Amino acid sequence: MAAIPVQFMQAKCYTPTRVWNGTDYSKDMLGIAIHWMDADLASCDTTFISGNRLSSSHFGVENSTIHQYVKTEDTAWSVGDWVGNLRTISVEMSASPSTEASNETYVTSAHLCLEIFAKIGMTPSRDRLFPHNHFCPTECPGTVNLDRLWNIISGIISSSTVGVDQPIVPQGTIQTTLADFVPSQTVPSVVPMPIQVHFMVEVTVPVANVRLSPSLSSPIEVQYSQGASWDCVEKMQGDMVEVNGQQSDIWYKSSRHGWYISACVCKIL
Repeated sequence: MAAIPVQFMQAKCYTPTRVWNGTDYSKDMLGIAIHWMDADLASCDTTFISGNRLSSSHFGVENSTIHQYVKTEDTAWSVGDWVGNLRTISVEMSASPSTEASNETYVTSAHLCLEIFAKIGMTPSRDRLFPHNHFCPTECPGTVNLDRLWNIISGIISSSTVGVDQPIVPQGTIQTTLADFVPSQTVPSVVPMPIQVHFMVEVTVPVANVRLSPSLSSPIEVQYSQGASWDCVEKMQGDMVEVNGQQSDIWYKSSRHGWYISACVCKIL
């Protein structure tokens, strides 16, 4: 197989480094979290680069193509558990309910996993491969078979003369270059992780749109009238909103339904 570089395209939603509340989780990594795309690589690119879904992954694999969305030293918003995010590197495999991952996708993913293990200084083992649903209730990784993936990884290790504590790039196979560089293309601004809060807000405009995510392009899920109030559990940066001459890019997440409302249309009680 010809050498295939990893194409880097920065995801919008991620958190720089793996340090959180004074703890450097890069020194306590769990391993690799495996996902299915539930679509194809092109859809995965759009989802992560746009940031509309407030999620990301480190890598996406489809057949012999590897895309990287988040640097390995940074934290992807991936597994539905924040400490789990901090302690894993996530790999999305091209598969869906109607299309199983191809054998080429499995082989490419196996080589990538070995590169990841080497990069984080971890001895490859089956129990260091985690399905997404290990961290939260979800169908993901769906039809992806982690035992099959591990069997391919084991076969590569067995046929390689390189020690498992060294970077493994079998001759004649994929030579990945994990991105540790600033990409040449324009990088979207980083969206900060949600900040946990606990307060009430009250709608201050005649009609307030409540959206699925903190974006003006996100679907309107419900509308609330002036005076309506509810508990909020998170605040985060999103699209800039202007109402009556006031601007804000802060959005609040409701504890009632998990949807978002702009700080421009409500006040904290």
